Amino acid sequence: MRKEVVLAIIAGISIGLVVAFGSWKLTRAIKRDNVVVSKNEPALPKNSFGLSIIKPENYDVYTFSPKIEGLTSPNVSVVLVSGDNDYYSKSDLNGEFQMKIELEEGLSQTKIIVFDEMGNSSQKLINLVYSTEFSKYISSPVSADTSTEEAEIDNDKSIREKVMEKVNNLNNKPISYVGVITDITEETIQIKADNSSIFQISTADDTSYINGLKKNVSISLTDLAIGDFIVAMGFMNGNKVLNAKRILITSPLSENKVEVLWGKIESLSKTKITINKNNDETQEIVLPKKWNGPDVKDLEEGQEIIVVGLQNEAKFDLRSIFVIE
Repeated sequence: MRKEVVLAIIAGISIGLVVAFGSWKLTRAIKRDNVVVSKNEPALPKNSFGLSIIKPENYDVYTFSPKIEGLTSPNVSVVLVSGDNDYYSKSDLNGEFQMKIELEEGLSQTKIIVFDEMGNSSQKLINLVYSTEFSKYISSPVSADTSTEEAEIDNDKSIREKVMEKVNNLNNKPISYVGVITDITEETIQIKADNSSIFQISTADDTSYINGLKKNVSISLTDLAIGDFIVAMGFMNGNKVLNAKRILITSPLSENKVEVLWGKIESLSKTKITINKNNDETQEIVLPKKWNGPDVKDLEEGQEIIVVGLQNEAKFDLRSIFVIE
């Protein structure tokens, strides 16, 4: 009896040691994993907050004016800068926003900036392609602005038919490959993107070629050369090869130098406005003859505004004013 008690005590101690050791190992693993995750997660810049673009995706192709949809903090100011146009809105109580914009023909960049009530900001850049001519290659109403979940599906169709339709809708989404030509054959083109990625493009008899550097003159495949910067529009196959329908020779995107500033009006007159930015620096803005937004007589000291323009040396060339509600 005494022997059984001793064995039971030894077994209990052994189990306890195993559990303790296991807990210690698990704790160390969790701590180690947390350290790895924290090191790999990119830190947000100081005074910034979250901003995600839900759609469109980079280098989507549009034949109509798209909507930019995103997610950020609730009730913050949202400014979109696209070409010569500026747009203003506010996110809703869930932090969601959507804004319809006008795109320039060809490749262009849209800047999305959000500001909270303290003037802290975050921004994203998205490159999009606009081509009214590409509409003739779209055989269904599905486009870059329509998700597969939004596409109508007949309830009487079989599950296989529904799945195949969703796949077809995804394949019918027009996209573009953008970069410098590194190789050309009779049926394929290879390009190198800005991020050094290599993309493959297939061509066919119905592929059209345009030289956007010479007033959109129609050309042929043989007019393309290694080193040309192109925008290839088409539909991607299962091997991530773009079946090109329209190829445009153009120029690379230049740096978007448009600045968007948040501030409180410190002083104003008929000829200039001085705003105090969130870093306590001041910005003097000489008023041009025309700009987008309220007249200076409708502004007052202490108001929070967002201004859009170009910074040329010491001068800020104003093009838009938005009053924060």
